[in-house]
Amino acid sequence: MRIAICAAAALWALSAVAAPEPAGPDWSARLMRAQGAFLSAPSPERLCALLDTLALSAQAGERCGSDSLRRSLLLSWLARVPGGDWAPSTLLRLTEHADLLECDSLSGALRETLLRRWPESTECWEAMQAGCLAALYPVWSDDTARVAAMESFLEEWGERSDYWRSRALAVIVSSTRSMGDTALTASRAVRWVERCPECPEARLAAGRSLLEMGMPDSALFHLQLGVELMEGGWRPQAMPAPEAALTVPRIAHDLQWRRAQALAAGGDTASALSVLEPLLTPGLYPDSLHHTPYDYLVEAAELRAVLGDTARALELLVSAEVAGRTRYDSLATARSRLADLLGTGEVEAACREITGYEGPVFEDVTAAMLGDSGLPGKTRVAWGDYDRDGWPDLLLGRRLFRNCEGREFVDITMAAGLHLPRASGAVWGDVDGNGWPDLVTCGSETWVVLNRRGVFDVGTASWQPLDSRGPTEGVGLLDWNGDGRLDVYLARYERPDRMGLGTHDLFLMGTGAGFRQAGDSLGMTPPGCIPLCGRGVSPCDYDRDGRTDILVSDYRLDRNLLWRNRGTAVEAAMEAGVETDPVRGLYGHTIGSDWADWDNDGDWDLFCANLAHPRYIRFSRRSMLLRNDGGTYVDATPGSGIRYEETHSVPAWGDFDGDGLLDLYITSVYAGRRSFLYRNLGEGRFRDVTFLSGARVTDGWGAATADFDRDGRLDLAVGTADGPRLLRNVTPDAGRWLLVHVRPQRRPAVGCVLEVRQGDAVLLRQVEGGSGTTCQSSGILHLALPGEGDAEWSLYLPGDSLPAATGGIGRARREITVP
Repeated sequence: MRIAICAAAALWALSAVAAPEPAGPDWSARLMRAQGAFLSAPSPERLCALLDTLALSAQAGERCGSDSLRRSLLLSWLARVPGGDWAPSTLLRLTEHADLLECDSLSGALRETLLRRWPESTECWEAMQAGCLAALYPVWSDDTARVAAMESFLEEWGERSDYWRSRALAVIVSSTRSMGDTALTASRAVRWVERCPECPEARLAAGRSLLEMGMPDSALFHLQLGVELMEGGWRPQAMPAPEAALTVPRIAHDLQWRRAQALAAGGDTASALSVLEPLLTPGLYPDSLHHTPYDYLVEAAELRAVLGDTARALELLVSAEVAGRTRYDSLATARSRLADLLGTGEVEAACREITGYEGPVFEDVTAAMLGDSGLPGKTRVAWGDYDRDGWPDLLLGRRLFRNCEGREFVDITMAAGLHLPRASGAVWGDVDGNGWPDLVTCGSETWVVLNRRGVFDVGTASWQPLDSRGPTEGVGLLDWNGDGRLDVYLARYERPDRMGLGTHDLFLMGTGAGFRQAGDSLGMTPPGCIPLCGRGVSPCDYDRDGRTDILVSDYRLDRNLLWRNRGTAVEAAMEAGVETDPVRGLYGHTIGSDWADWDNDGDWDLFCANLAHPRYIRFSRRSMLLRNDGGTYVDATPGSGIRYEETHSVPAWGDFDGDGLLDLYITSVYAGRRSFLYRNLGEGRFRDVTFLSGARVTDGWGAATADFDRDGRLDLAVGTADGPRLLRNVTPDAGRWLLVHVRPQRRPAVGCVLEVRQGDAVLLRQVEGGSGTTCQSSGILHLALPGEGDAEWSLYLPGDSLPAATGGIGRARREITVP
């Protein structure tokens, strides 16, 4: 299929210009009004409005919005529209519709009009970018096919636009480099320069390739010209400002880096260092940028080593690993060089000593405690005490590992009768009220699996969803109506046959004898009845009124939903500030979200992990650190120290250093992409301590916390492409810690909230019913008090605004049970 994601983006954008009416619109009536308006006075704008309405009706599942019907209507209606000057915005919208419906000749003609009449408009850039990506996406992983696709694009558009000629040649060169043909890469890079001599990116590619060919003088010539072009004010033609803000600094910095390499290869080490030194200034890399100074620091370290300055080289290499690399795509990392210089494989430990690091420390105990699990990569993670022995057990995907009192984990999946062939994860909760934690799964089918005193079965049909088949990505357990029975929210993903078109979520109300579907009766209908692409469910009583609310993390640039519990559901994401105004009707690719009171002021804050590609950054929302400010959420990300990362996936909050402040761990999906551990410094500031803490993994997915050995230090389990990782917290000072076993009488613990007050600090913890994308941290609550004084606790049950139990925390107590 030629059109792929960029065409789907056109469909997502339509809500900006054809805003859906309240839930349950009469699509037939809307179409009749739109068609009547167009036929009475045909115009490009009214044609777009009519097509928008048809596309939205298709998203809502109406037959009148079928592709074939819209394609024929588009072509017939277009003939009715009078000629003349069409606005660029109208041409762009029609181009998006033509792309979506695969009317290639029409979309080509519309692009040609934009390129001829408004070549420097944002609309032209949007249309040409979509066409370029449409050619690439079907062959994204095939370098040879990518080259062929861009040669065709170049032949069609190369002579009409300097900028898009350059973009096509850029892909051709990068794809050739990925194929490992150094000589051909250099030849094609030189061709790029010949056809785009005023493009500094072309000069950068030529310089790099000539360096690889052992021709530093020729490389230096091109790199110097590239630097001069940048200093002369070069900017990518019509590229939207958000993307240019990421693109231009990287090109400028890389030109200087390669220039330094060329100087060094020519024997001028001193000049090479003088070129590199300005790139080592930390202020050059604000949190909003994607790239880091990693490569420049490593290069400077190697040059220092050549000069015999080993101490400075060591300092630079440590700085490189602390900063991290955008993508770890080779073995030649600063870490390997550090191991050589330090003469030890315990690189992180040595660097902690060198830097005087004080913060959380982790030890990878996967091999010792999990053994060779044989699990496929990137699993979901859920901690739960399945056998009620007080030690949190670990569910990784569909495999259950029993915690043997913190000494090791044993795979007891088969022995426990847990058979989940179509599950990709699950969340724990006592759904049948027998006191033992059950499971609700995600995957291509959803199952409720009941725990019969440590042995699992699916129980009677009344416990299973009537609509069990479907792409369920997110599972959340909660007690919506405060009746002591757990209910289930299932966030379901896109249709298997159509990217970007969602599947309706399900809400199952617990009755004590099974579940009944109740979402529609409660008002859980998305705006316009248009199903969204759900990824995660994070229940929490965010407004602390005693009733559990539901945050749904949605993907494919859909809006996130916040179902505020008023007995019935009120969608409050925009009102509460959890979502903000869209750009062209688009929001973000949220994968997972997690609630936490990270500023200790007694209300629930939030982190939403968004995948946000630089090529779509103009409308794709970045990850957000949200602070609860009197009931309204404020984006506290700017200035927080939390950097932009393209592929954030699942967040997990936890006080990993025992200082009373919640720290933040975030996985990042895709090969070579690193995870992040941000230490909470207080006052809204966070510091990246991933490398020094020993918590860095790559290509991660699920993540969740538990103090699995009950030593007061909060541990971490992560699913990665290389299999699960179990990270034991070995921080020297665990602080004044406390583990709280929540065991309310005659009702599940899920949804219970523990409030601890010590002086001006108010700490909140909840027994969560899911977070991220079907992940779950341990129901044995961990906290560390920020001070030395006395503290008091209060336990709140779902449905109650007043505490059900209270008590004090003595200085000598390490574990307590809250009834």
